[in-house]
This record gives sequence, structure tokens and C-alpha cells, in this order.
Amino acid sequence: MNPVRIIIVEDHTMIRQLLSDAVRTEPDLQIVAAVGTVSGGITACLELKPDLAIVDWMLPDGSGILLVKQVKQHLKEMRFIMLTSNDEESLVQEANAAGVQGFVLKSASLETLREALTHVLAGRKFYCPESSKYLLPGLGGRITPANDSLTPREREILISVANGFGTKETAERLHVSTKTIANHLTALKEKLHIHETSGLVRYAIKHGWVDSP
Repeated sequence: MNPVRIIIVEDHTMIRQLLSDAVRTEPDLQIVAAVGTVSGGITACLELKPDLAIVDWMLPDGSGILLVKQVKQHLKEMRFIMLTSNDEESLVQEANAAGVQGFVLKSASLETLREALTHVLAGRKFYCPESSKYLLPGLGGRITPANDSLTPREREILISVANGFGTKETAERLHVSTKTIANHLTALKEKLHIHETSGLVRYAIKHGWVDSP
């Protein structure tokens, strides 16, 4: 039997290595790539066509959910386990709506991750106890994707600013003009009814796109 081929997408080197080591101890599982960005993850998935990807929710160049949505357009049978330190209801619902089969909090044990791998690779869904409560009827409400109104570019800019990059630095990172970034920030504030940049940072932290200080 061929081994199950897995990609890990996690920007923290130590966590990426720990995840890789944990997966390698399992029989018939093979790590084919370990990368730290959305763009790197998308490239690796499309080139290597793995069976499953373990994806961090918050990455330097965007949300892991963007990776899931883009890859699923090309590899419909591929499975995903999402990792995050944030168990907010909207994040759980967004992952579920995007077709993420596994959802594990980073505060959970490696045994929980192994359990998620077992279930997801068997064709079942696994959401850890802290997150699954939001998917139960009457508790989680209607399952819909959160923050539909933000475009992928708006999320990129919001995450960049929330990570401490100024307008000029964000423009350089995204290869656009500072005026373009300024216009996007103005539009973001209007769309989210937020008046200050600090409010955008709090919004990004609340939705699990950046770590709280």
C-alpha cells in the first residue's frame, strides 16, 4: 500500500518540525513538503498533489482558509486539517463551510491531532471538542462562511498591517503603490465600520488572523 502523502503549512519553524516529527512516527504516513506561507502551500499542493494538508489558520501572507479554497478548486478530493489557537465560533463555521474536514486547536495534545488524522483519512470529519460545539444544532447557529465581505487582497492588507507593517512596507510586500494600500485601508475602515488602524488590528486578532501581543 502506498503511504498517505501529507503537506504541512505552518510558519513557525519549531512547530512545523514538531508536527513533521509527530506525523512521521505514524505508520504509512509520509511528509512530502513542509512550508510556511499560503503561496508556498498552494504551490506545493498543486505540484505534489498530496492526500492531505495540515494548515495553520494564520500565516504571514494570509489566512490558511484561502489556501483551502484555492486548492479545492483544482484538487477536489484532497483533505485538510486546520490548526489554530483561536476557537471563535465564526472561524469554526468558516472552516466547516469551506469544506475543511479536520479542526484542531493548538492547545490540544498531539494525540488529538493523531485522532484527527485517523478520522479524516478514513473519510470522516473530526472537529476537536472545543470547536465541535459550534457545529451542533441550536448551539452554533446556521453554518455560514464568516467575513464574506472581505476580498483576498483586503485580508492580505489587513493581516500585514496587523502584523506591524506600515503602509510603505505593506506596499512593498504586495508589490503595489502606497496609494493603493492607503485606498484599501480607507475602504476597509468604512466596510468594517472601524475608524482607527488600532481597530483593524483588534479585528484581525479577534478573527484569528494574527496573534495577540
